[in-house]
Amino acid sequence: MKLWILRALCDHLMTSASMALQAFKRSRVNINPSHSSRKLMAMSTSLSDFLRGQAERLQGEVTLGWLTAQAGSVIPGLLLVLTALPSVLPVPGVGNLTGGALVLMAHAIWRGQRCLNLPARLAGMRLSAPHAARLLRLLAWMHDAASLHLRRRGLQWVGDRGWAWAALPVAAMGVVIFLPIPLGNVFGTVALVVLGLGHALEDGLAVVAAWMLSALTLVYTVALPWGLATFGQALWVSWFSAGG
Repeated sequence: MKLWILRALCDHLMTSASMALQAFKRSRVNINPSHSSRKLMAMSTSLSDFLRGQAERLQGEVTLGWLTAQAGSVIPGLLLVLTALPSVLPVPGVGNLTGGALVLMAHAIWRGQRCLNLPARLAGMRLSAPHAARLLRLLAWMHDAASLHLRRRGLQWVGDRGWAWAALPVAAMGVVIFLPIPLGNVFGTVALVVLGLGHALEDGLAVVAAWMLSALTLVYTVALPWGLATFGQALWVSWFSAGG
């Protein structure tokens, strides 16, 4: 009975948040920049409070599908953030699942699809209440921090064409997160968080920064194995030379 009441409350909160956010997105077409900034701050506060409230109400395990439904279905950019964030949790195998899901999402993004869904296998993955609450609070904090510095600009990077091209860094970072590269999951997640927040708050400059972070992460992913292999080979040669 308690579970049913909690689920009904969560559904009601999600419906209210969705209606408020959709109304905001329809109303910001013909408003001046200062008014837009105030609206953006109000939306951020409302969404952040909602996410913190969801974190406080958690009882028992939840699925990753439920976690990504918290505002991710309303703002597509946030779904990237919500999908990438579990990669930094100390949960065995989560990087493989989220990395694969990001590659599949990249295919949908390339086709211009904004209403994204997680693969069934990943959506059914269960997280403990402390882990899920930690992710929700982290997302709320990041959204609060981002709203203080991000604003609508460089709209050519966040339009339909910019969203389609976002498939490239999403796919690349998905592969990096999937691979067992030390810190690769952290760097890949950071790049996707910046990319997702940039699209969610329509800040083209943040999207450009995310592309640069993705490029640096790819360089690191290639350079680290190459450097270790080169060092190992040099060490092997010197060891044999000293023995001879």
